[in-house]
Amino acid sequence: NIAARKLRLIASHMRDATLSIDAICQKTGFTSRSYSNRFLKRATGMNPRAYRAWLHGLPDWPEDG
Repeated sequence: NIAARKLRLIASHMRDATLSIDAICQKTGFTSRSYSNRFLKRATGMNPRAYRAWLHGLPDWPEDG
């Protein structure tokens, strides 16, 4: 399904600590960050910052653009 593929793509980009959340949104085809945030929240129950921290096994992640 398309949503699952998009989520895998987001996860792979989020593992790259050099990419900002905005850059990840663009690379994954979202036209706005707010839509990307809603998609991620529905799919994972987490906001982008929390999801990135979870992927890295960290309690929190520093703010990024």
